[in-house]
Parts: sequence; C-alpha cells; structure tokens
Amino acid sequence: MRPSAVTHLLIGDLSVEVMRKRVRHLSLRVVAPDGAIRVSLPLRATLDDVRSFVRQRMEWIERHRRRLREHAERAVPTYARGEALSLWGRAHRLVLDETVSARTPTERCALIETWYAARMREAVLPLLTLWERRLDVHVARCTLRAMTSKWGSCTPQRRSIRLNLALVHLAPSALEYVVIHELVHLREAGHGVRFQRLMTEMLPDWRLRRAALRDAPVPAKLAGVPFRRYVVR
Repeated sequence: MRPSAVTHLLIGDLSVEVMRKRVRHLSLRVVAPDGAIRVSLPLRATLDDVRSFVRQRMEWIERHRRRLREHAERAVPTYARGEALSLWGRAHRLVLDETVSARTPTERCALIETWYAARMREAVLPLLTLWERRLDVHVARCTLRAMTSKWGSCTPQRRSIRLNLALVHLAPSALEYVVIHELVHLREAGHGVRFQRLMTEMLPDWRLRRAALRDAPVPAKLAGVPFRRYVVR
C-alpha cells in the first residue's frame, strides 16, 4: 500500500479505515459523528500490525464510541437565559442581558464560544509561562480549536501546540496536564521511556490525570457555529 492510499479492514465486527503515512507510530482515532475508526500506518508496518493494534484497544474504542453516542443523544444547547453552562468542571446558570437574549441561538452560540475561548486564553497563558521555564522550551504558536478526537496536539518542528477548546469544561488539572504533555513533546517527540520519565519529573500524578481525562464526557458541540481557531500566542 503506497503512502496516503486508503484500505479498509474488517476486524471482528469493526470496519477500520487504514491510511499509510510517513509517521513513526501506529495511531488510532474514533471520529465523530458516527464513530468511524481510522488508523494511520507507518510505511514499514503491516496490516497484521493494524489488526493486533486494534484488538488491543477494543475497550478504548468502545468507550469512545459510547461517548459519541451519548453526545449525539444530548439536547443541543441554545444558550437561553437560565440554561446550564459548565466552566472548569463546575455548573453555572447562564445570565443574559436583553440584547443577547434577543439574538438567535446560532448567534448566542458564537458569543458563548468566544467567551469560552477568552477564559481558556486567560488560563493557558500563565501555564505556558510557568512550564516553558521549567522545561526550558519555547512555544512559538499556541491555538485553541474544537477537536473531535484529541485534547491537544503538537508540531515540534514549528514549536506549535493546539489545545481542544472543550478543556474549558473540565477541571483545571486536565488543562494543566494537556499543556505539560504537549510541551514535553517539544523535548521528546514520542511517548517512550524518556517522555514518560520527563512527565513524571514534571507532574508526578500525570497518569491519574490522563485516566480521568480519558473518561471525561465530551461536551455538546456549539450548534451552528462555523469552524474557528483562536490564537493564544
């Protein structure tokens, strides 16, 4: 299979889309909204490697597919006065003035997303300052965006990181873990022993935070809001 070519495998009762790429490691995503399973396959790996990789992660796959189903079943928020909002792991009641209440649900959603992005930026900037110094790294660019399958990502060559805007709904400890995780990737690209050792040095309870994040519910998507990217730095 040539680079970027796509093939489909049936593994048990799962249909898996496989794309061969110039990557170091196998990676798997469960993609919204229908829970499609996509695997990126290194050039030297085999389809048998994919089968083994997927079978080892059946429990993880089912957990994420169940989360997507629950997400789809939840009512789409309209952000009317009195509706519940989550911020840093706590529930709040939405208070709107008359000018905002009179807007359409789509317009209110856009305003709320912008407000969430501002809260994230306030929280992320001091974390970057603190952990860049401790790790002796520098982030050239940090952005926020809605993601469907990752809490964060990093491009070491560009010294850039991306954070899932949905982290604003979770406890601050989750955001700190993701920021540190991505900054550590500026020193160690993979997730091997050196990466884990550095994570433990910086954040001794990182595995507990990672486990809690894996089980965190995916917040309902802001309906009608077009794709946006918010720049932190």
